[in-house]
Amino acid sequence: MGDGCPNGGAGHRRLWVLHGIAGRLLEAESRGLWGKPEPAVLEGLRQVYLETEGGLEGGE
Repeated sequence: MGDGCPNGGAGHRRLWVLHGIAGRLLEAESRGLWGKPEPAVLEGLRQVYLETEGGLEGGE
């Protein structure tokens, strides 16, 4: 279904992109490259990272 791409097509690619962005931002913060982000922003990024990881592993 979708655009004919394996593993869910465009939706699956979006999960990969979102997961990658969240991961890079969390890494930047952990290395001290991202000043002082709000704690709520970091928590939101962690949540997105974990949720997209689950979606990728589950093949959604």
